[in-house]
Amino acid sequence: MLLKLIRCDVPAERREAFADRVEAHRGRIFSQYSDKAGEFLEFVLERYIQEGVSELDNEKLPYLIDLKYHTIRDAVPELGSPEDIRNLFVGFQRHLYSTLGAA
Repeated sequence: MLLKLIRCDVPAERREAFADRVEAHRGRIFSQYSDKAGEFLEFVLERYIQEGVSELDNEKLPYLIDLKYHTIRDAVPELGSPEDIRNLFVGFQRHLYSTLGAA
């Protein structure tokens, strides 16, 4: 129970830097994906801004699916197969961390 109460807050400066990165790469990220995928990515990016880069860890994907869709079964009609979902989660991060102006 105590562990749930302890939270590593991301300093405001870091949240601002994360938000700036998202905004700088938003067009590149969202142009690559469907509207439904974009909704999920928007959710993930909001978590990234609030909680930090650890939200982008592959280990977090099942947790993020549960938060947004409640089960993987509910996510599949929206996002595709579990493999498609993993590819989406990993793939958008290439755009998020790419150098602006690079292909």
